[in-house]
Amino acid sequence: MIANWASVNDLMIPLTNHYWSLAVEEQFYVFWPFFLIFFYKRFFTMSICFILILFLIKFYLYYFSHNKILFDFFFASKFDFMAIGGIIAFLVNNDRFKIILSKFRIIKNILLLISLIIILLVYCNSFYIHKLLNHYIYGFAIIILIFESIINNNKITNFRFIELNGKISFGIYVYHIILLDIVINRIFKNFDHSKIEVQVAIIFVCIVLIYLVSYLSFNYFEKYFNDLRAKLKRVH
Repeated sequence: MIANWASVNDLMIPLTNHYWSLAVEEQFYVFWPFFLIFFYKRFFTMSICFILILFLIKFYLYYFSHNKILFDFFFASKFDFMAIGGIIAFLVNNDRFKIILSKFRIIKNILLLISLIIILLVYCNSFYIHKLLNHYIYGFAIIILIFESIINNNKITNFRFIELNGKISFGIYVYHIILLDIVINRIFKNFDHSKIEVQVAIIFVCIVLIYLVSYLSFNYFEKYFNDLRAKLKRVH
């Protein structure tokens, strides 16, 4: 919560400022269960309405209100994108939706190709349409890739290395800034950072340490809660 508030107000919290998105995620988890309880029978329809309402609020604040603090708050909250994630979880477990997808294989493959191109352009900093639309387009590109991977067990996205990265991605996100600080400002503090060999050594140590700590965190801490979630998962 503190990191979320600090980010909106352009404040810095040493080593933990990137936790703003984690703060947003935790706030979403407080709100989303009540949404499921009240709108369970009309979940899909109400989720679409919820996403549309948030988009219209952003649209109004961006073009008509010019209230930067409110716009930054709604833009940074990403509740609409998390709701899209909730819709994905709903559709992935819907047999009727899988049948519909299988009937439009050519269209699905075209969308998959377009999605891969968009993702590549984003990583190359070569994709920009509009501040309000960029995240939605990128998000839907990721969604199509996820569907291809989960529903069709796609071999491209199911390499062990990619699967491992998915498992330890939370740990990488949480620990990487702290570990970078330890390596750069503690372990290599007295080295000449302008030398190529020192830079290569720093990069190597950072990658190894981040992956090691994230791997240990997943297997000896996070996995317990993942297993607990699986036991408590409601089967419909």
